[in-house]
Amino acid sequence: MGAGSSKKKKVTSRCVYYDGSDAFLAALEPVLLREPGRHSFMFGIVHNCEEFHGFGVYRGDELVLVAIQTPPRPLVAGTVGSHEVSKDEVALLIDEVAANDLVLPGINADVAVAEMIAAEHAYRSGQLYEEDIHLNLYALDSSPESTGGELRAPTEAELPLVNRWVSEFYAEVIHEPDRACPAMGVGEMPSLALWVVDGAPVSMLQFVLPTPASTMVTHVYTPPDNRGKGYATGMVAAAAAKAVQDKGLICLHAHAANPASNQVYRTVGFDQLLVRALYYFKLP
Repeated sequence: MGAGSSKKKKVTSRCVYYDGSDAFLAALEPVLLREPGRHSFMFGIVHNCEEFHGFGVYRGDELVLVAIQTPPRPLVAGTVGSHEVSKDEVALLIDEVAANDLVLPGINADVAVAEMIAAEHAYRSGQLYEEDIHLNLYALDSSPESTGGELRAPTEAELPLVNRWVSEFYAEVIHEPDRACPAMGVGEMPSLALWVVDGAPVSMLQFVLPTPASTMVTHVYTPPDNRGKGYATGMVAAAAAKAVQDKGLICLHAHAANPASNQVYRTVGFDQLLVRALYYFKLP
């Protein structure tokens, strides 16, 4: 070898397991907070769930892939920065999942790696996997203007309406018509809010997964008779203004196959950050 030449050092990848949210946050939070919107869903889970398993895949000293699971829910995974993850690095993650005896009902991950992770786990477990839905992740860090209504908590008298709307949301948006919404009191849904116009509730949403840096919104629902009147746009704008004032950042998912809801979020001012894909496993 010539005097001026040098041999390129091989970079080794590895997967590290983090037992509990404290260990996970201590090791990974500084890196993931460089992209708080991109990792908002994962951060929300880490900050709000008790049983927790975390994983970080490193290429040398660089974090390239992160994943968490809160049994019995799907594994949530995402790439870090602009890194492209190799099949061997995905295999390291699945090896570590298996080493900790975790059962995965599905995968919820960036579309760039979701199928790769699902295929690797299905191969190891002898299961089949099928794609369920694509979700667009949106974020907003500025306060939009909202007019035409009031965002407030439901009253006791409005709880039957709220429970019916939640059940309708699961049937229409999540495609789970048999998922009943248990009767809840006001104290059990402190983060749920109604959009009220001329004294009558017309839409609803729920603030979920709060962290020190962000909050998320889900259960965004307007019943069919109230659609096309701008209620959802006004409600989401009001919710965004509140969340940005409180946390500095609001994020949410929208079903990729629902153009109406995606248009509402873009109209309010949300930016789309990425697409997530959800896969479920089943026996052959």
